[in-house]
Amino acid sequence: MSKIVEDVRSGLKGIKGAGDAIRGSTMQATDELFDQGSNHPQTAASTEKNRALAEKGMQDARLADQSIGSRHGPAAKAGTTTTTGATNTNVNTNAGVGGTY
Repeated sequence: MSKIVEDVRSGLKGIKGAGDAIRGSTMQATDELFDQGSNHPQTAASTEKNRALAEKGMQDARLADQSIGSRHGPAAKAGTTTTTGATNTNVNTNAGVGGTY
């Protein structure tokens, strides 16, 4: 697969991840706003689901950033990469397009 196609795919995954993070955080805040202190099981389940969605979205955005950074970041030219065990792909730990998440 060409670098351009990989960059587009990584970018779209990052955008989706950022959207999921925003949606999860917003829904979690809404749950907390309208929860009147009751320990209702559905409220707890909804809050947990939204928290998990926000965390997964942030992780997806971070991985997309690292993926693009590994191909275009400053260290990509130097060839400094490490292999992650989870995805078994080369990930540059020093490069990235954005800031911290």
